[in-house]
Amino acid sequence: MRRKNAHHGFTDVLPSPHTLSDVVREFEYWKWLYWVRDAAGRELGYQDSEGLSQEVYDREDWLDTQLATICPIHQQEAIDVLKWLLRSDRHEGRDEMDVILMNLIGKDYY
Repeated sequence: MRRKNAHHGFTDVLPSPHTLSDVVREFEYWKWLYWVRDAAGRELGYQDSEGLSQEVYDREDWLDTQLATICPIHQQEAIDVLKWLLRSDRHEGRDEMDVILMNLIGKDYY
């Protein structure tokens, strides 16, 4: 936990997202990178890929906090992010989902 907090999402070397759409795009990038690395590893004859580094998982955890913090710029963005969340295996059953969903409908409601 201290390692993750010390890195603070690697905002010193990676840009911070400005919108919820930016957050979703970055999640999709890391997912794409995992699949490309896995495919390349299998083509090279490796049975199991190493996946992504712990730092990527730390970044994704930090991105989750951004989903709960950055307000939607308009209703359509909130709807698009909600649809993405409902399809996201990573977010299924996660503790922070309530806070993320409340952020999508507006902080004024709670």
